[in-house]
Amino acid sequence: MDEVVIINGWTTSPDCVAWSHDNVIAVGVRDGLALLAPRSEGKSDNDSFWKVANLDASDFSQQEVPLRYPLPWKYFSLGQELSERHVISIQWSPPGLGLFGRCMLAIMSANETVALYECDGKLDAKEHWYRRMVVNRFDENSNGQIVDESGKKLEAAPEKPQRSQRIKTFCWIPPPETHIGRPSLESRQTRKTFMLATCDDNADISVHVVQPPRDLLGPTRTSWQTSIVEQFSIIPDDTVSNQVLTCLPSTFTPPSAGNIDRLTWSPWVSDGTNTLTSTMAYTYDSILHIIAVNAELQDGKWKIVYHSAPERVDSSLVRSPLRWLPTPERVAQNTLIYFSSEGLNRLDVDCGPPPAIQKNLLCAQDMEWGNLTSLAFIKRKVEHTEICAALQLAELDRGVSMYDLGSELEFPAAAPSWVKSMLKARRAQGKTFGHANNICSHIHGLATSPLGDFSAPCISFHPKEGLEYVIPASQEAFITITRETEHAEDKLFFTDNTLLQKHAIAAEVILPTLARLKDREPPLDPNVIEAQVFACLGYQEAHNEAVATRFSAGSDLSALAMLFRQRLLYQTDFMKLRVKRLVDIALKKLELPSAPELAVLKRLVSLTIELKEALPDAGAVSGRTTKLHHIILRRLIAREQQVNGSASNNGPNEEEQNVESLG
Repeated sequence: MDEVVIINGWTTSPDCVAWSHDNVIAVGVRDGLALLAPRSEGKSDNDSFWKVANLDASDFSQQEVPLRYPLPWKYFSLGQELSERHVISIQWSPPGLGLFGRCMLAIMSANETVALYECDGKLDAKEHWYRRMVVNRFDENSNGQIVDESGKKLEAAPEKPQRSQRIKTFCWIPPPETHIGRPSLESRQTRKTFMLATCDDNADISVHVVQPPRDLLGPTRTSWQTSIVEQFSIIPDDTVSNQVLTCLPSTFTPPSAGNIDRLTWSPWVSDGTNTLTSTMAYTYDSILHIIAVNAELQDGKWKIVYHSAPERVDSSLVRSPLRWLPTPERVAQNTLIYFSSEGLNRLDVDCGPPPAIQKNLLCAQDMEWGNLTSLAFIKRKVEHTEICAALQLAELDRGVSMYDLGSELEFPAAAPSWVKSMLKARRAQGKTFGHANNICSHIHGLATSPLGDFSAPCISFHPKEGLEYVIPASQEAFITITRETEHAEDKLFFTDNTLLQKHAIAAEVILPTLARLKDREPPLDPNVIEAQVFACLGYQEAHNEAVATRFSAGSDLSALAMLFRQRLLYQTDFMKLRVKRLVDIALKKLELPSAPELAVLKRLVSLTIELKEALPDAGAVSGRTTKLHHIILRRLIAREQQVNGSASNNGPNEEEQNVESLG
């Protein structure tokens, strides 16, 4: 899977690279996106595992982002919404919000507009990506009012200028249902509440609950909607004087609030009661502040019931993104890692009553005139977490630093694995264009996989002198997907309950809703429920043509596996049958079997045996595999006969024992 992928364009903002739980890497490039996803049709001619889909993400119409005429010029120009369109921030939602339990992508453009995108088909095809909603439109529809999910106004907010409808920064809020301390199985099978926090020009935080149209209990909703359930100001009482304002003329009118460019929300922590605690961290004029937030479960819904006053951590300037360290299970504490003008810092937030913070300077560095474009966590081993920091527009040799959280951090740890690949690509770039070693590299961003076992930096190469140094002939960036975890450690990632709990794909979000259908009065028509479930799972576009594909003798193993999956899962009749069984179980019309049905197992093994005709002759391995499938099929038939009372349980013969001993 380690390879270098070339994309057309450079990132227009630091930290504009993100990796989703669906294994999709998004890179903000100019006024669009480059989406790197695994190829759905197998490998290409050059054996590339990844495919790039270029998405135009900032092409807004006047219906989506209208021109606000007449608007005072002191706020912003009339053409800002349509002219300043380059991407400045991207974030993936928690898994389960989009179709098929996937993640949705939130994109913020320079016109201070946040839009949500969803894929309804192949992840590597741009024609399957759609903009579902513009969050700003729902901000302005509220007209300064806080509303609940039913649309009822809760309280009136004070009058704000019209520019407050612009969004300065945003972040996704972790679902309260996946709080730390919740059992792993219960966390994965719970319907989640997806919330988005946005901040406007007046330093007001708005908490949006994002509601998809695929809801069995509310099937009348036909479009994506958000409801603002909480609003509060984050202007601190003890603001630090801005030295820039002292240099401006006396006629300059200062803004009503400071600049808020970084915003992040920690995972929720349970104190053993019905109350959850989280921490919101943000930078106000580049100075770190935190706010404690409490949420409670009321009437079956999580609601924010308390937020503390802003608390300033210190007076040092933040020089990097804010990252929450993955927290072990059942630890009532969140840890924030960031770089300030003093160096690398660790902020421990104890979520117990009352909340307490403790700041530690892990590694002293002079960062007064430097900014970090990326800050990511890499796990080469399960028990060790390393911090990878990349300076903005710095050289590859000197701009990347690694820090091991398990050591004293007196010296940086070993360089990440992708540095060698990038140095090799830089030498090849210099040789191709005749620059020899007279070539430099710029780091634009770094993303890591959800488990931290893979990393993907975005780097571009430039000549150090000549015309091309001033006038770039082409804009190309290199994305290097590199394994950071040792192969011997792979199995540990799948046995660690903490990782499985936090990073499991929430494809089962529909199950709790089905479980509540049996208690509704009057009972719903099962046919209507089946149709709604079919739509919620995104099976509208299923067709039988995928099953009609025939195997060819020259098909590779990956193509055979994909066709086999389509044959089993993506046939419309089989989908409808599975949905019917699911609804029957939810309505108590069919008991869930204690063991897999024999007919299903027999059919699965029979279809697997048919693959031997398309597989090339692989010698003894193919023979043992075929024999093993035949043995499994015979045992299933014998088990079915035993259940029906027509046969006795015979032990395995000598041939079966020999085959099982071979693997």
